[in-house]
Amino acid sequence: MNKIIEIKNLTFKYPNTESLILDNLSFSVKENSWTTLIGHNGSGKSTIARLLIGLLAAEMDKKDPYFIKIDGMELNEKNIWKIRDKIGIVFQNPDNQFVGSTVEDDVAFGLENKGISRGKMLALVNEALNQVGMAEFKESEPAQLSGGQKQRVAIAGILAVKPKIIILDEATSMLDPEGKKSILNLIKKIKQQYNLTVISITHDLEEVEKSDEVLVLDSGKIVLQDNPDAIFNHAELLQKIGLGLPFGYQLADKLRKKGFLISKNANTQEKLVKEICQLNLKK
Repeated sequence: MNKIIEIKNLTFKYPNTESLILDNLSFSVKENSWTTLIGHNGSGKSTIARLLIGLLAAEMDKKDPYFIKIDGMELNEKNIWKIRDKIGIVFQNPDNQFVGSTVEDDVAFGLENKGISRGKMLALVNEALNQVGMAEFKESEPAQLSGGQKQRVAIAGILAVKPKIIILDEATSMLDPEGKKSILNLIKKIKQQYNLTVISITHDLEEVEKSDEVLVLDSGKIVLQDNPDAIFNHAELLQKIGLGLPFGYQLADKLRKKGFLISKNANTQEKLVKEICQLNLKK
């Protein structure tokens, strides 16, 4: 698979601070994949998202220069607007993204900035709202929606401009479990439909199940990089760097200690329930 994102030798610290947020970071993301970045608060996850779209810029070290490439283009002043057209971000609090007085106006905002004709714009807005199940709310005020509905509108605004990459920056952290599950399933559906690349940034290990690859960050460095099942096998390290283990993993571990034959891959609630339903709980 092609690499749609490449980062090499990226070091970053905020002005007037001594500590590094990112320390000589290098990694790549495969096109059409789902990659999750996890780590405790302050590990550098959200900083990466802002660097990818040029909201932040790192200082260039002449001896060890860094680069960020998006879809084959190096991020620089010449390419920054082309690159931003390729990336959409859903933030933790969708209220901070809303600019329109109605749902329809808000979804249309990005298209208006691109100079899309009104007829085409209305068609794209309707298509995006249908995709996220929010067409019946297009005349509603965003402030009157539930948290999950607001995130669906934020996602619709991104879908309307047809990006190649969607970044979820703690996008489900303010939702209840059902709302979180609904949004993640929606992202999975539209990822498959539009061949999108998804980058999920979170500190919640429950979210990594849908990932193809997981990067675990600590103090600005990647300490683990593997598929979800392999990541969960590093329970001691995950706990050491301040990440709570998923409920499914904790329960499966306790059942194993009680003598039940639970496989090592049954480390999420869904996988654990499946094993129980298949009557694998034999001592």
